[in-house]
Amino acid sequence: MSVAEKKTTWIPEKWQIGEQESMYAQMSAEGWHLEALLGEKASFVKGEPMQYKYRVDFGQFVDIIELQIESRKALYAQSGWEFVCSVWNMGVFRSNEAENAPEIHTDLTELAIVVRKMKNRLIAFTLALVAIILGPRIIAIKNGIMPLIHWTALFMHIVLIHRFIRESVATSKLAAFLRMGGSYNHDGNWQLATQKKKRYYQLCTTIIILLCIPMIYDSIITIVNLTKR
Repeated sequence: MSVAEKKTTWIPEKWQIGEQESMYAQMSAEGWHLEALLGEKASFVKGEPMQYKYRVDFGQFVDIIELQIESRKALYAQSGWEFVCSVWNMGVFRSNEAENAPEIHTDLTELAIVVRKMKNRLIAFTLALVAIILGPRIIAIKNGIMPLIHWTALFMHIVLIHRFIRESVATSKLAAFLRMGGSYNHDGNWQLATQKKKRYYQLCTTIIILLCIPMIYDSIITIVNLTKR
């Protein structure tokens, strides 16, 4: 039995719905079918080229009790949409283009409500992160007891928090756009979106690595001083 050929690649940001759908459809047309979402990347498995339409649904895990995930999947299946995979609060469905299945989101104002819920949770999580991480360090700075290692950790956490703030702002804009009756393009430019995302995460990684240098240096000096005693 042959092992299925797979590959992993970057995907657009979670709030870039149309760009994601466009990417998955084009990959399937080239014989690479979405298998799993892996946070900031996705896994694709090699198969026969297929003309699929993909749709991203934020309703999967935003409110488990209200939306009843399994019944939602069954409802979509009745309309011709096959569940593919999910991660966090996002699920992906697909349908053969020849079947001409009805759209999942016929009322974009309803989608806007779901996206707004996701935005509110992101904001709450970001604020909690700020309070937990920055609070004690701000107190330490005020009291003048902030060693180098804590300064480094502080800036590393600021990079992390910026990522959550960035996601909260983008999701807020998407919710407002949908609430005002806007519609997104199912054929968004996913190549550009993935390039920008990759560059952003590479920049964040580079900053964190650079910030680790003084922390490592400080640790080495501390160990050397202890060994001399």
